[in-house]
Amino acid sequence: MQLRRERIAERMRALQELVPNTNKTDRAVMLDEILDYVKFLRLQVKVLSMSRLGGAGAVAQLVSDIPLSVKGEASGGGSKQQVWEKWSTDGTEKQVAKLMDEDIGAAMQFLQSKALCMMPVSLAMAIYDTQHSQDGQPVKPEPNNTA
Repeated sequence: MQLRRERIAERMRALQELVPNTNKTDRAVMLDEILDYVKFLRLQVKVLSMSRLGGAGAVAQLVSDIPLSVKGEASGGGSKQQVWEKWSTDGTEKQVAKLMDEDIGAAMQFLQSKALCMMPVSLAMAIYDTQHSQDGQPVKPEPNNTA
């Protein structure tokens, strides 16, 4: 019986090391966090595989609960700010770029801690287009400054 408990404890420690930001004290909370993380990873795999197969419209339904705007905390005026504008101005964008140069795993963990994930641009545009067509707002493409 003791050997079985030791094996379970060892495997729990191994799980804690694999999952970012797990609660180290309470096993029940830790297992909930691990399950949530596995669900997140499964969704990411599904999103990426569906986008590869050309199912961008279906993917938009999967991730349609992603907010397109957030309340501006810094201004205090309650103004709405686009999510990507907030993340661009709070240094997240630069931090992710730096992490991607150094350690892609750390970059993925950082993005996950901010409730973000990487996806192909074509998929992001399809989701964006689907979301705005449902809202009835015209879609303005972002200017391409590559020239």
